[in-house]
Amino acid sequence: MGRPAKLSARLISVSVDGKGAAWCDGEFSGDPEIIEYARRCILFNTEIDVMGIPMVADNVDMFGALAALYAFSPGRTILIEAPERIRALLDEEDESDTPEDLDLWSA
Repeated sequence: MGRPAKLSARLISVSVDGKGAAWCDGEFSGDPEIIEYARRCILFNTEIDVMGIPMVADNVDMFGALAALYAFSPGRTILIEAPERIRALLDEEDESDTPEDLDLWSA
C-alpha cells in the first residue's frame, strides 16, 4: 500500500494515546483497535459528542467519520488532520462556550 496520488480534501486523522487512525472518502485505516471500534459505532448508529457537538457515526460523510473515530476515546482523541469545514465548525463551537456567551456570571 503506497501513498495516494493526491491528498483528498476529505481526509480526517486522529491520534489516541500514540495510536493513529484515519478516514478518507469512505475508508478507514490505521490502528486496528480504533478502526474496529469505529465500525461497531457505525453499525449501531451511535451518537458521539465531538467537542460539544453531537454527531452520529457513519462512514459516508466526514462528520460521521469524525464521530466514529472520536468514539474510541472522546476525552483523549486529538484531531490531527481535517477539512477546513470541520475545523471551522469545531472552532465555532469552542468560542461559543465562553462564560460571557453562556452568561454564567451574571445573575
